[in-house]
Amino acid sequence: MESIRIETYEGNKGLFLVHTWRPSLIEGQVADIVIWLQQHGKGPLSDGQIEKVEYQLGNKFFKEPKVKINAADAFRLEVSAYGPMLSVARIYIKNDPTSLILKRYINFEEPPKKAFHLAAICSG
Repeated sequence: MESIRIETYEGNKGLFLVHTWRPSLIEGQVADIVIWLQQHGKGPLSDGQIEKVEYQLGNKFFKEPKVKINAADAFRLEVSAYGPMLSVARIYIKNDPTSLILKRYINFEEPPKKAFHLAAICSG
């Protein structure tokens, strides 16, 4: 499995979609969510080589992909939602004729209280 992990880093050029959330401040929504591009180590984001990111969260959010060009904010996208969704992002890298597709399941349920057991963490 280590080779798969390394291939994923290399195939993604060290880029990953990440997200965080809070209870929504908007009536009728459950969560306010921020999705952004994260660079692992040195790569196209840290080198300023990303031109833009297109996000698609589904037709309930946008009819067309939402394009972000805000490199200073890691191509951050903010949305509010009432349920989980799949985020697909097309990453455009300067001087690269191919784009990179990243996916992330955006959830915001509280983790089960049994998710972590101190004994399991300490015993490794």
